Amino acid sequence: LELNPNSADVHHMYAHYLLTMGRRQESAAEAQRAVDLDPYEVGEVACLGWHCLFARDYKQAERQELQAIGMQPKMTWSHIILGWAYEQKQMLPEATAEFQTAYQRWHGAPLAAASLGHAFALQGERAKAEDILAKLLAQSRKGYVSPYDVAVLYVGLGDKAQAFQWLDKAEAEHSAFLVHIEWDPRFDLLHHEPRFQAMLQRIGLPQ
Repeated sequence: LELNPNSADVHHMYAHYLLTMGRRQESAAEAQRAVDLDPYEVGEVACLGWHCLFARDYKQAERQELQAIGMQPKMTWSHIILGWAYEQKQMLPEATAEFQTAYQRWHGAPLAAASLGHAFALQGERAKAEDILAKLLAQSRKGYVSPYDVAVLYVGLGDKAQAFQWLDKAEAEHSAFLVHIEWDPRFDLLHHEPRFQAMLQRIGLPQ
């Protein structure tokens, strides 16, 4: 940044560093700086929404992802983030619709499947959530499925024991998303559990 303070890419990557360090408001500000410098780069617009989501600014996350989708309608990642924002705003039918779009476009990819199953569980559509869970578990026996994604579905179903079992697997393989678990709102249910706090300490990032 000292060499080139007007590099949108560097501000973007610095935002990711700040987020990993738990400095969520600062990360969103850096992501906004990247958008200010390169407002027509849809990836920057979408990424700002992701940082706003983890900063718990769900309205701004929604605005950013709608803008990104307007710029590039096939921006599937934006449908995922938008769905996560809708979920936290208790707009569960809207969240489900976004996840279904991503699920179809990504041909049932685990991240989209877990998000869709989690939304079904929150809506009380347990049978649909369990059907997606069964598919994910079957898929995990044939190829790679992130344990983090399976844990997302279990926590949506309220099964803390299974959620922790899969988080243990995620920790064992150094799952990349674990660096964000403290501010992933889907795991708020586990925050007061001693096992969760112990896991954060083992991961070793600032809290």
